[in-house]
Amino acid sequence: SWRKARIKITKHALWIALAWWTGSTFIGYFAPIRELGHELFTLQLGPWQWFWMLFYGFATWGNAGFMRESVCKYMCPYARFQSVMVDPDTFVVTYDKRRGDPRGGRSRK
Repeated sequence: SWRKARIKITKHALWIALAWWTGSTFIGYFAPIRELGHELFTLQLGPWQWFWMLFYGFATWGNAGFMRESVCKYMCPYARFQSVMVDPDTFVVTYDKRRGDPRGGRSRK
């Protein structure tokens, strides 16, 4: 429907704007940001600046706009090593089976 298409277009337009910002700020680490902004709006960037801006912009758009949870699930190292960073003295906030739940089981209603 038109409503769903409008929502998707808006969502991807926002992701593309964020991706453009990510790519341009990455280049800003290596080039003066004020001159970079002027060159970007006048379309006078060099070939490597265009390449890296588009590369990081596309990577951000792809990862955030399409892959979402897969990035965290398969690419984020924290999820992989979190379970090995626990020892017997680590404070873990979880359900304690020994204490039980004084409220009893959940009602079916």
